[in-house]
Amino acid sequence: MDQKDYCKISNVNSREEFEKLLSHIKETGFPALRSNIARIRFSGNDQQVTIIQLARQILRDPGLSAKLLKIANSPFFNPGLYRVRTITRAIVLLGLRNVSTLLRSIAFLEDVVNCKELEKAIEQILTALRKAELAKHLAEATGSSSPEEIFVGALMHNIGEIVFASFVSPELNAQIEKISKEQNLSKSQVQRKILGFSPEDITATLNKEWKLSPVLDELFSKGAKSKSCKLILYADKVIELTESKDVPKDPSKVQDVLKDMSTDLGITPKTAIECIKSAKEDFQRLEKTYAQHFQTLQKTPKRDDENDLKSPEAVTAPEDQSHVSSEKVLEIFDYLQDIISMLFKGFNDPHLLFSLIMEAIYSGLEMDVTFFGLLSTDRKCFKIRHNLTRPGINNVNIPEIITFKNPRMNLFVELLNTEEAFWINEKSPPELLAKAKSIPASGIVHIPCFLMPVRPQNKTIGFIYADSRSKDNHLNESTFSIFTMLGKLATIGLSFLTTDAK
Repeated sequence: MDQKDYCKISNVNSREEFEKLLSHIKETGFPALRSNIARIRFSGNDQQVTIIQLARQILRDPGLSAKLLKIANSPFFNPGLYRVRTITRAIVLLGLRNVSTLLRSIAFLEDVVNCKELEKAIEQILTALRKAELAKHLAEATGSSSPEEIFVGALMHNIGEIVFASFVSPELNAQIEKISKEQNLSKSQVQRKILGFSPEDITATLNKEWKLSPVLDELFSKGAKSKSCKLILYADKVIELTESKDVPKDPSKVQDVLKDMSTDLGITPKTAIECIKSAKEDFQRLEKTYAQHFQTLQKTPKRDDENDLKSPEAVTAPEDQSHVSSEKVLEIFDYLQDIISMLFKGFNDPHLLFSLIMEAIYSGLEMDVTFFGLLSTDRKCFKIRHNLTRPGINNVNIPEIITFKNPRMNLFVELLNTEEAFWINEKSPPELLAKAKSIPASGIVHIPCFLMPVRPQNKTIGFIYADSRSKDNHLNESTFSIFTMLGKLATIGLSFLTTDAK
């Protein structure tokens, strides 16, 4: 088969689309499972949760782990002095609160990345986790100084397969396998001919771009491999021979691998078998999480009814819900890129940050009224600094100053002592609703509305308000999640400024 035949199979567009896909993933990161992020977000706000516990939860998700390592190795947080190799170290570097907030923004990616072959992607994630669990157990058995680093390397070793499974159709993959058998070529060779990429190439590229794992650097380089590399390679072989659906079970091959592994790693065959059994038991407990998550996605492919990212203060929105259009999603992405780029590169003008965030809420989320209040230096009132009102919206009366009079029933005083966003509507708790209908809120806010404190260094210095009074049902789970995420980015940005000032 010559190159023309390969092009006919691939359809030149597929190669171009795959190149765009790889470029997009390098830029934004691979999507992480929303259910994992929701659980981690909750535990990240729990002061009793340790860094080790949080790291264990993050390590369950390859996309999430890769994203966090990419951020920790970005020039803003790590100006080339050393490479962050473990999730634990990344959490220490970024801080518990910032990790929790950044993970909220990552969750947004899952809703907009078009994963065409979700089932295959889930299968590959599970395979990656099987290998990572086994590599970690082997590392512990051999006395490795950093089992977590080995776990990360093994987890990331399969990220190219996850990408490939997510976006390559079963039909095209079947053609690749057919050609591989007919031409006696490896799948990687055929994949490169048809798409210009193989899963190994994707892993190597993303590892280089994101600085995920020095163990992977060595794995993709020429020359003899260290024990760390061998731990991952043997974990790959064992899982492929014992648990892969596509590889026929051959006891003699398994025995040969066990023998070689015992010799190379310096452990007894009995210890190797115990590692395999322990890793399998640990993984089976973890697999239930993914099985439940996948069942949820099958039942609700559009995720309209998910509550994973809902704030404890949020209440159920009206049943008639409208959602963010695909055009607006792209617009919000543009704002997010600008905001996150500003945070990573550093900035010294808070007004520029807030103007971007306010515009993202107002225009990206199609809100009718949006404003930002800044706490006065004497902490006796909020001063309105940014105010956006859609043309044609009448009877909007936003004062220059919001006082703290009537403190027992003052909704804005409530913002001084809370961290979470409020989604206020007629089904909100009676105490909260009463404050929203009392002075001064009664003359300013429209119900339903979103309201969120901005709290760098855990102290409220301002708030963000938004409503869509011309179409109240626009305030729903989707818009509330994005509003909360943007508000948290404001808090992160001001935290950077406060830290720099010190």
